[in-house]
Amino acid sequence: MRNRIDRTATVHPSAHVGAKSSVGPGALVGYRASVGQGAKVAPDAVVHRNGILRAFSVLGEQSTLGHQSDIHAETVIEDHVTIGSQVTIGRGVVVGRYSVIDSHAHIADGVRIGQRTHIGRGAMVDHDAIVGTRVTIGSRTVIGVGAEIGKRVQVAAEAVVGAQARIGVNARIANRARVPNGRLVARNRSFSD
Repeated sequence: MRNRIDRTATVHPSAHVGAKSSVGPGALVGYRASVGQGAKVAPDAVVHRNGILRAFSVLGEQSTLGHQSDIHAETVIEDHVTIGSQVTIGRGVVVGRYSVIDSHAHIADGVRIGQRTHIGRGAMVDHDAIVGTRVTIGSRTVIGVGAEIGKRVQVAAEAVVGAQARIGVNARIANRARVPNGRLVARNRSFSD
């Protein structure tokens, strides 16, 4: 089966669009960008230069993939998401609508990110972590393996949330704080250790 490129989409001649993939109306696939087999670029979405959308992944409607960013296989980027440049997003990730992932961030395999969440520049979210809705993760912050971040949490810059830690709804993690592995930070609390 051939790929489907809408007549109103723009695909740069140097770009690669794999078999069984689709590029929707008004979408843009830029210079030397790559859309893998079975991947979907939704209407009005943009894959900037050297951006990679790997096999069977989805870039949602009006979402943007920055230059030299790499979305691995079977990942779903929902609608109206902005992904900066040189971002890596692992396999099987889901990023909720209206979220922003700043440049140089790294999102590992199996992560779930809720709607309207902001992941700061150079932040790292490790395997199988869950980040709730309307969360703010600061620049160069690390969220450990399997950590759970509740809704409306604010994690300040350069903080570390350990593996399997749980951060309750509306909690605040201070700049450069270190939340130990497995620690529970209760809802509406601040943590600054």
